[in-house]
Amino acid sequence: MNKPAIVGIDLGTTNSCISIMQDSIPTIIENQEGQRTTPSVVNISGENVIAGKPAQRRLLTDPKHTIFNVKRLIGRKYADTEEYTRKLPFDVLEEKDEIQIKVDDKRYEPAKISSFVLSKLKSAAESYLNRPVKLAVITVPAYFNHTQREATKKAGELAGLKVLRVLNEPTSAALNHAITGHIAVYDLGGGTFDISILEKSDNIFEVKATAGDSFLGGDDVDNSLTDFLMGKLMDGNELSDEDLKKIRPRMKKAAESAKKELSTQESVTISVPYAYKDTHFMHELGRAEFEDIVAPLIKKTVKPCLKALKDANIDQVDHLVLVGGMTRMPLVRRLSEEIFKRKPLFTASPDESVAQGAAIQAAILSGDVNKLLLDVTSLSLGIETVGGLMSTIVKRNSTLPLKKSSVFTTSEDGQEEVIVNIYQGEDENVKNNCFLGKIILKNIKKAPKGVPRIEVGFEADVNGIYRVTARDLLTGKEQSAEVTGIQSKENEVAEKIQERMEEKKELVDKNDTKKSSRFFDFVQNLLSNGSQGTVDDKKEEIL
Repeated sequence: MNKPAIVGIDLGTTNSCISIMQDSIPTIIENQEGQRTTPSVVNISGENVIAGKPAQRRLLTDPKHTIFNVKRLIGRKYADTEEYTRKLPFDVLEEKDEIQIKVDDKRYEPAKISSFVLSKLKSAAESYLNRPVKLAVITVPAYFNHTQREATKKAGELAGLKVLRVLNEPTSAALNHAITGHIAVYDLGGGTFDISILEKSDNIFEVKATAGDSFLGGDDVDNSLTDFLMGKLMDGNELSDEDLKKIRPRMKKAAESAKKELSTQESVTISVPYAYKDTHFMHELGRAEFEDIVAPLIKKTVKPCLKALKDANIDQVDHLVLVGGMTRMPLVRRLSEEIFKRKPLFTASPDESVAQGAAIQAAILSGDVNKLLLDVTSLSLGIETVGGLMSTIVKRNSTLPLKKSSVFTTSEDGQEEVIVNIYQGEDENVKNNCFLGKIILKNIKKAPKGVPRIEVGFEADVNGIYRVTARDLLTGKEQSAEVTGIQSKENEVAEKIQERMEEKKELVDKNDTKKSSRFFDFVQNLLSNGSQGTVDDKKEEIL
């Protein structure tokens, strides 16, 4: 009897891809249109739902019913994306701080929209294999938080897939390269950026450190160039907000095409006929001008790279692997090479590498491939102790799965209750970290302060889903809970760490965006100065 098929899926912001191992080779499965990648676009018209290229064709003609870039919304709070969603042509609403996408009189959560893309990929795989497909490995950005990972799993379930593993995209890409030693995987896609440092020896892949930005990618580059072009159009024209909203999708499409062409050409002519009334928009854009426009965005990838190197405790990697469609951009390739001092390695199609790695992971799970993959957490976890201090129990970049605990005591005589406040972040003061939740341990046996012994433990599986336990070692009483909000504030924590780093040293000259040569001076300065800020391992043992 044949083993059940396990597919590997890269559910991307711009494009998605599905793969399966055949004859020990990860094989890309073409979709119903005969394409190797599928646009992550969905069109909903009444009861009719289409995904992929047919939906993408309706972006300009039916913008209110055509949903794209939903990966940038999945698992997020409305408040975190409000500025971004204002620029979207379809309706995004808030419902109890959750995101809802409104199409006519119906509302959809982002996971449901993603499930339509996954259903299309699943159907293509079933046609290709001529048998049902019910199991999958789905990749996510390394810096996706717990809520985003859970929402991605839910999307798979809504598409009829049991998600066996949620795999970090850079780790997945590394699986697809036959190299050994220390490997940096620089993954800049349509909506997210990840950097992971891995060590491979024999058949063991161990992630040493990971960092990134789950809201940085090619879509931001498109928007930045679109803003520039819209500014040119508005020069001398008075446009209403309604005019701007109608014009922007066409201008963005032209911006995206120009971005792609400038990866291989020195200049392009951007032309949008009848952009506004009888006005034909035209602009000659050179690669140097384009790089000046988007350099501030690309600069944002530098600090996570330096942070990952520092956390991995290495100065140099043996290999640099580039993943994601944005790594076709010459500026990105030059920058990554400047950071890591290595000529980058990339496959013929960086859009497919992650899906192929996911297929390899699927084969590992089925026992067909003999490899061991060890992934890590991305931020530290701990609890509040007396004085508002953070006692770290799980350090960032700890290997998964894990089980860690520390023992604490009471701060008052006769204390019968202990409240364990759970935080995430790298600062020694909890006020600078993010509160995730609490556990209340009651009916502690009365004793002088310092006598009770309270063990607080964190457990996590390979997908990074945590369970926190507080146990009175004297009585055996225990209180535990799956902390469903865990990692939900990673971006907020990262921003706080960044702010504190910048308070100590000004690394970026805000006016230094005009020349590419000055841009690389900035990179060189960062490389020589290194990253600021450390993790304080000191523990305060009193709750």
